[in-house]
Amino acid sequence: MLNRITFTSADNNPSIAAKSEKQPEKPEKKVQETDYQDPLNDWKLRALSYSNEIGAALNVITPKLGAALWIPTFMYLGADIYDKYKNDKDVYSPSSKRGLEQVISQSVSSLLLPAIPILVGQKMTSPIGKIFSDHLSINEKDASINEINLFIDQVPNEVLDDKNLYKTKLKQTLTNRINVIKHEVKTDNILKKIYKYLNGDYALWNTKEARLDKFIEQNCEEVFSIKENLEKGIQDKKLSKKLFNEYNAEVALKETIYGNDSTRQALRKVLKKYENTKIFRNKLIKTFGGIAALILLIKPIDDFTQKMVIDRIVDPGIDRINERLADSNLLKMKIKADQEAKAHPQKQKEKQTEKAQET
Repeated sequence: MLNRITFTSADNNPSIAAKSEKQPEKPEKKVQETDYQDPLNDWKLRALSYSNEIGAALNVITPKLGAALWIPTFMYLGADIYDKYKNDKDVYSPSSKRGLEQVISQSVSSLLLPAIPILVGQKMTSPIGKIFSDHLSINEKDASINEINLFIDQVPNEVLDDKNLYKTKLKQTLTNRINVIKHEVKTDNILKKIYKYLNGDYALWNTKEARLDKFIEQNCEEVFSIKENLEKGIQDKKLSKKLFNEYNAEVALKETIYGNDSTRQALRKVLKKYENTKIFRNKLIKTFGGIAALILLIKPIDDFTQKMVIDRIVDPGIDRINERLADSNLLKMKIKADQEAKAHPQKQKEKQTEKAQET
């Protein structure tokens, strides 16, 4: 016997009715497109291009380390230039034009223009020095110490043996330097004046005499305190253990050359290194001030370099050069063709015939 088959209407069976209805389409997920982010423009890597600024401060006391800190700068610049030559953002597409543009861009934005905010930042940081006991700006101290180093290196031994004579001669030296600066202010051109002003070369120009006298007095006391203690074989509290050991080693080294004068030669060297430690501290403070100013202005510098230098000057200039080279090549090809036509007229007629047949 056949089983009875019962047909059920979809209307009476809700499960069937639900299945028969068309399922709504799921909305497609939109893939959000993000702008290309250059990994070499990340601030952690970009900071490497300014390691040479730290090196400039360290160069006073550790020249080798100061020179070595130029290496990260050139490594970053080289990597960035090569990356832009090789890749068009995240697509491999070598381009000598793009590479040349990046060479110019980095030269302007990382080496040339940053000097301006760095100098301005250092100039603005310089007055911090006035909060200390001598009330001289950092630039005024640095300029004075540079003159003191020259003074220590050049004065005869009798000056280093007489505190009052040392003080008198040092004041005369600094006074002479101030007179030279006043003459430079009158004779330098405007660009040189701006650079020297920002760089602190005019620092001693308007220094108050009372403050300068106090600084000379302090320096004189320090120098002769160090000198007297070294002669007794005692390490002065202002002198580091390293410099004390250097003095003793220098005396033994120079004794064979200078004899009884070996202590004076060793003293000169150690005193100059001691003065340089002060310059190092001052330069480090100014360097951080310059870098702070650079951080604030690095984005405007990058925008100016791209929009004004690259887009308006470099890019059109490269295109014009390429066009001239192309025109020059076409001219050379035409001259060569004319020369061949004159030398081989029969071949030229055959070529013209072939072209006519093809058309």
